[in-house]
Amino acid sequence: MRTILINEAMMPSRGCYQYTPISIIEFVETLNWAIQEPGFKSFVGYPTQKIVEELVGRPVPSQGREKVSLNQNQVTIILIIKEKAAGIHGTRKEDYEFGCCEFTPWP
Repeated sequence: MRTILINEAMMPSRGCYQYTPISIIEFVETLNWAIQEPGFKSFVGYPTQKIVEELVGRPVPSQGREKVSLNQNQVTIILIIKEKAAGIHGTRKEDYEFGCCEFTPWP
């Protein structure tokens, strides 16, 4: 199984996304576990990458914003800016909500 980290703008594949909100503590625990797994990739760019690294207390290997493909049965950890329309730009951890997502591709 491969685990990746994305933000909501990076949901690139056609299919069904089942999103489950998680606490910031669950996010940090899941991410710390995932970073140690083979095949982990982060597709989160700056400044979000900096916030993620501050939360977990260590560098997080990043692929930047290159195109990502999703697979069924993979763990996807997501950061969502809470009120993007209100002018929040995601520069503080308080600007985000956290979640996990299961993806099922459409035929």
